Amino acid sequence: MPMYDYKCEKCNELWEEHLSMTNNKKPCGEKCPHCDEENSVILHIGGFPGVNVDTTLTPDKVTGGKWSEITNRIKSSLPERYSKNIGSDMSGHRWKG
Repeated sequence: MPMYDYKCEKCNELWEEHLSMTNNKKPCGEKCPHCDEENSVILHIGGFPGVNVDTTLTPDKVTGGKWSEITNRIKSSLPERYSKNIGSDMSGHRWKG
């Protein structure tokens, strides 16, 4: 879910909230959580919205280790000229058949 920055125009307080893209304007209609001023909250555009991403996510992590097992089974059933090109070192490279 994206993270958005908000600012109160009265007290100049900045804060972040994790909201869906469809609800990113919701805090703008509410009072400031810091000074309780009505209609003073604006969406602060200071950069790109941040997105939380699990950079450690791998196919094996998602499938509980089954990905490697399935890949190895497929690789062992192919002729050598094809199976030698299948492996984790081919990420981002064109497959050579």
